[in-house]
Amino acid sequence: MNALEYLKTHLKYEKNPRLKEGITQKFTDYLRRVEEIRDVLEALCAQSVQIPNKK
Repeated sequence: MNALEYLKTHLKYEKNPRLKEGITQKFTDYLRRVEEIRDVLEALCAQSVQIPNKK
């Protein structure tokens, strides 16, 4: 289970609106970072997969 799943579960059962807002903010921050890391890794994989032209 990753951190986003823990936050999502905790968010589901949290009753305090102030804590819920903080958890939601942390969740969106983590999600944004995960998407940025995924994009960087996909770009690196695309670069390494390209086969140079043989002449």
